[in-house]
Amino acid sequence: MVWVRARLLWLLFLVCTGTQAASQDAPCVLTSWVGEEPPYLYTDISTGEVVGPDAEVLRAAAASVGCRVEFLSLPWKRAIQALKTGDLDVVPYAKFTTDRALFARYSRPYRDFVHQLYVPSETPSGARTLSGLIASGGRVGVMRGYRYPLGIEQIIRDPSYQSQVVFVSEYDQLLHLAHKGRIHGIIASDDVITTRCAALGYDTSFFDAGQGFPEHLHFIFSRQTVSETQMRDLKMALQVALDSGDFEELY
Repeated sequence: MVWVRARLLWLLFLVCTGTQAASQDAPCVLTSWVGEEPPYLYTDISTGEVVGPDAEVLRAAAASVGCRVEFLSLPWKRAIQALKTGDLDVVPYAKFTTDRALFARYSRPYRDFVHQLYVPSETPSGARTLSGLIASGGRVGVMRGYRYPLGIEQIIRDPSYQSQVVFVSEYDQLLHLAHKGRIHGIIASDDVITTRCAALGYDTSFFDAGQGFPEHLHFIFSRQTVSETQMRDLKMALQVALDSGDFEELY
């Protein structure tokens, strides 16, 4: 931990010597998307505070370059559009796509994430893969505006299966639809199942995990508002925060 602190202090010196005058004139604020992605990034309903390791890593990196973070709650699709236009500075929790790279600057991958097919526990084995579920005539629920791994995208974007794919804006909607039997599987994560089912009063044993689709996640920054120089400093600060070891249990 000593070397990490020393490295962080040196980073602060390098960055602050170049940005001190500017920060005196106009405080640096990074606006960031926040969504309900517990336990990594979500709003604590008891305090109203945005919490989770994604939030803490971003706050630590921003503080290292003399900035603070303001979180804005937006639907995912609107957040990506706001990043593109410069109305939002940063979006955590993003996968790499070539079209986003045209308007976003990417951090290094900071953690892996598995999109999992969850099905009711009585679902037969042949329908516990996404292709098997679709082939059996089942309906799957996914989040609107998300870019999923290729194995999911190839199925949910196929015009032949559009009547079997249900797009929603919140994970709670997926859980409600599944419990009512209106869909036969959902794409989510273990954390969503354990945290949101508990919050909604559903028994987590209702679901069994099926096929998984892993991918790398990044912080992405708007090219409209974050310069190459600022991005270099933020990348260094994010690296220091991630190397500190404070988030190893969740990352």
